[in-house]
Amino acid sequence: MEQASLTVSRVDLDTVCVRVAGAWRLRRGLPAADAVVRTLDERVRRLVFDARDLAGWDSSLVTVLAQLLDGCRGRLEVERAGLPAGVQHLLALVEAGLRPPVREGAR
Repeated sequence: MEQASLTVSRVDLDTVCVRVAGAWRLRRGLPAADAVVRTLDERVRRLVFDARDLAGWDSSLVTVLAQLLDGCRGRLEVERAGLPAGVQHLLALVEAGLRPPVREGAR
């Protein structure tokens, strides 16, 4: 089974695609999200995903992608349509937990 990988390719001047591939399992080696974030220069405005070659996943994929998205927060528009629906849903739950609570009367 192919090992988990994250690779970055430029789609156009301001868009990059993160390819998520292989089998993502906690007990196997995992790529680091910060390595991807470091490749994103100031011209990048949009991030898209391609998970066509994803062979399987567990919570390790969600953890790494949440770290990646956290590193991009406020800098980039992120399009998640290329990720499996279950991963998109879990990322939304993770991000909901990361938002600071809204205090009563503070709007």
